[in-house]
Amino acid sequence: MAQDTDYDPAAPCTIDFGLDMPSATLMDQTLDFYINGIGFRDLGHIDIGLAHLNIGPVKVQALQFGNSTIKLKHDQSADNPDAPGATAPNSTHYVTIRVKNIERTAAKLQALDPKPLMLIPPGQASTKQGANVKFAFFVDPVGTQIEIVEGRPWVGTKNDDAL
Repeated sequence: MAQDTDYDPAAPCTIDFGLDMPSATLMDQTLDFYINGIGFRDLGHIDIGLAHLNIGPVKVQALQFGNSTIKLKHDQSADNPDAPGATAPNSTHYVTIRVKNIERTAAKLQALDPKPLMLIPPGQASTKQGANVKFAFFVDPVGTQIEIVEGRPWVGTKNDDAL
């Protein structure tokens, strides 16, 4: 195994995970669960428009507990007001890994044999708060969606200093 890494030592949390929220109601209930039930800290949200990929607008809410982060993602164009509350085990889960150089990391992944499935190639996104980040989505060998991120997507949120 190669020891060459794109680990970003400046990132406060290099791996975090996300949960897809099928409705705004379920998003609110989940925020209440983590913030008021467990004591996670609200880091604010970003709004992302990915119209060129037929996604969005997407709201991503970040919550912090220690040096771990949960991101709750809701595609507002696909809001399902009838989504069940506690019985939403079919939500898509993904892991985010922060890297220094997304192009190099994506190239390393594509050099693997067999190549992992690439859901979204490396691209740039701008948040409502003005942050520019690069991201890509892959699927690992057991089916987990992996989001590779370069940059600080939470710049401009109310708790940016925590990151």
